[in-house]
Amino acid sequence: MNIPHTPGARRSGLVTATLTSMLVTMLLLHPNSPELSAVNSARPAPPVPVAKVTGIATTGLRADHAKNLVLVLDSHGFPLYFYSRDHDKPSATSCLSQCAVDWPPALAGDGTLQLAGIGSARIGTLRRPDGLLQLTLDGWPLYRYSGDPVPGAGNGNGINGTWYLIGPYGKPAIPLPKITLPPNDPAMGNLEGDDG
Repeated sequence: MNIPHTPGARRSGLVTATLTSMLVTMLLLHPNSPELSAVNSARPAPPVPVAKVTGIATTGLRADHAKNLVLVLDSHGFPLYFYSRDHDKPSATSCLSQCAVDWPPALAGDGTLQLAGIGSARIGTLRRPDGLLQLTLDGWPLYRYSGDPVPGAGNGNGINGTWYLIGPYGKPAIPLPKITLPPNDPAMGNLEGDDG
């Protein structure tokens, strides 16, 4: 069937197609339309801000006692921790981003690490995913706790059942042995310091 084309008919068809196209576009872009939701969900999410991890460099580690425990202190006198969700063989950290802000990694400082009461064969390093060089003890990555306000504090021990003060053998810090003094024995002298 031949339909004669007149200039008005062509214009009418063009207007109808344009209006239909605009109506479809408006429906698709309505804020509550499922089509727009599908388009928006396909867009990549904006980047999530990443916490800046700096860590704390130390020039030495020493076995010491604080809070009635035998533990490891860094060169600043702060106790060091291990995270039970990390891995020791091979060394691997799972404390990243905000975790590493709250629990700053103990980093290898410049020069030779000074050790006291800890065997050098127990000490190593780990290149973290953020590029920092973290110290390890028997394979466990070492951390400080941001909630320790002063040297020797040890406030992070046992937090969430996953953070523990570390002892010089790469295990949780152990209690100091209790020493019980014998009762005053005349053969031993006065143990209480009384001269009289």
